[in-house]
Amino acid sequence: MQFAVIIPTFNRSSLVCQAVESALGQAGEPKVIVIDDGSEDDTCRKLEGFGSDIRVISQENKERGAARNRGFEEVGEVDAVTFLDADDIMLEGHLRQLTDLAAEHPSASLWATRAFLSELGSRPYARLGNTPPGPISLHSFLLGKHALPPSTFALRSDSFERVGGFEERRDLAGSEDWLFVARVLSLGEGYRGKEVTVSFRRHPGNTMADPDRMVRTMLLAHDLFFGGGDRRSAVGSTFETLRTLSRPSRAVLLVNASAGFYSTGRMREARENLKKAVEDDPFIITRAKPYWIFARSLMGAR
Repeated sequence: MQFAVIIPTFNRSSLVCQAVESALGQAGEPKVIVIDDGSEDDTCRKLEGFGSDIRVISQENKERGAARNRGFEEVGEVDAVTFLDADDIMLEGHLRQLTDLAAEHPSASLWATRAFLSELGSRPYARLGNTPPGPISLHSFLLGKHALPPSTFALRSDSFERVGGFEERRDLAGSEDWLFVARVLSLGEGYRGKEVTVSFRRHPGNTMADPDRMVRTMLLAHDLFFGGGDRRSAVGSTFETLRTLSRPSRAVLLVNASAGFYSTGRMREARENLKKAVEDDPFIITRAKPYWIFARSLMGAR
């Protein structure tokens, strides 16, 4: 299976070369396309060292959604497309695992592996998500049972085209990937394997490090998927199915926002978002994560 690896980057010169090296080290000689999204550092100069092994495309800054779409326009004839954020690393065998999953589950809308979390310059310390391997439905994704960052999954080129690629709105930046995955899963179930083949490197510049931005963009992405006049949101799904999932799925996003505020010691915001989550779905408080946040935030950070 021929893969294209699309790597968007913005002012990540200290990290992007390691991401590129991890992609070039994969079996199958993937096409590696780096979209420099208006970097103001020495990203382009450092990427010159890879010569003809990669293709570098520079554009004015338009955010990751637009950068990924531009990369897709340049991939040419490939069987599948995968993505790699500039601060992530493909571990050995990542594309081989995706190839095996595609062969075993050819009708899946996307194929995904698992990821480790790590700090810059350190070994992985935790696995992202703990759901078992197997099918990934739209229902389970919307209810927060699967974390599917772009660096972990691949999909066929025609599936990318059917959902219209990533949203390019700046006010959605940081959550355009959630919206993209929801639309892809509305085409049909995806499938996740059991292997951990990606390393997410945490640092202060991560999008997830800004809980205010994350809650704002995630709720916007949610509104776009469950209405907003966007017909792409209902591909393969009935309106009634989407309507029944709207409030419970919004509650999940608010719980995640609450956890983000809690982790930074902002207890008032943690409680406020958890309260909104319970208003959307009273039963969510019976789950372990929101109950833990609720109890701890009432008592304070200590």
